[in-house]
Amino acid sequence: MQGGRIMILDSIRPVITSGLEHIKIRQDKIPGFIQEYGADISKFDISRWLYLTPNRLSAPSRIPNLIFLFNTINFCYWPDKDEKQRWTVPHQETDEKLTSSEALWYCLACNKEKGISYTPEYLANLSLASLQKNLKGNHGKIPLIQERLQILNSLGQSILNNKWSFAESLSESIEEKSAMHFIMGLLSYCGNCFEDWTWIYQINIGSMFLKRAQLICHMLWMYYWTKYNISIWDDVQELTICADYKIPQIMRHFGLLEYSKELAPLVDNKIEIPAKSRMEVEIRSATIWLGELIKQEFHKQGQTKVNAIHVDDWFWRTARKIENTMLPHHRTITAWY
Repeated sequence: MQGGRIMILDSIRPVITSGLEHIKIRQDKIPGFIQEYGADISKFDISRWLYLTPNRLSAPSRIPNLIFLFNTINFCYWPDKDEKQRWTVPHQETDEKLTSSEALWYCLACNKEKGISYTPEYLANLSLASLQKNLKGNHGKIPLIQERLQILNSLGQSILNNKWSFAESLSESIEEKSAMHFIMGLLSYCGNCFEDWTWIYQINIGSMFLKRAQLICHMLWMYYWTKYNISIWDDVQELTICADYKIPQIMRHFGLLEYSKELAPLVDNKIEIPAKSRMEVEIRSATIWLGELIKQEFHKQGQTKVNAIHVDDWFWRTARKIENTMLPHHRTITAWY
């Protein structure tokens, strides 16, 4: 951070410029990619999340709070090895089988509809048994339940200790017209719940990714634009795409990222790549860097309103649609994405 600003791209620049060992960014393929998919990428769609929200919770004052709570524990849904044990939650009205982030969103939304109030006091004192009940599906169990509980407990206690308010922080950021102002609040008052950064000791470089904090901003911006046709922040161009599992997976699928002969078999055979390792940091850094290059290409073509939110949303939604046709995503056990 410099002068109170969050410099995500600057923090990963040294990883890129020092020479990627395990990934190649195919910048030469970006113009053709945009020519084929650009019309769809320049749009975004939050309707899926609203569809998964019970009507009583669709009030404007409730969705932002749900976005915040959801992204506090929105990470790592893949089962250890057996895909047959994947956590699934049935939609109560359609019986659609929901998985991963959609299942989590739906559980939290339904719990709120049932009267569970996720106040700081409730989160700080939440028990494992209660969280397991709140996130119970009809098949499998959500992974890393202890880590999710620890984060929720820590978040609740930090909010109480700091007398912080999500609603007030969001309102202040809207007044300041700054998403970075909002992220600074998350980092300053929510303990270490959103401190998604790492240090590569081999090359003495520190990088920040802030995936879950940024995704809160992505979803809030899309929601307010969809609901009121307004951009609540002026600095959304400073946001990056989110470095997670699905985005690099689909970037590789389209030939925009190429993995080395050392990395590719690890990913393809679902062998775990340690968190904060050189390989994992390169995957995340290259993902963000490529997302920025795609955004810049849109701007060169005169589409200056396209931002990382558009790019990230299209990649994520498309990956969900074609997930059975792609090579596997990398496996890293982490609470950051």
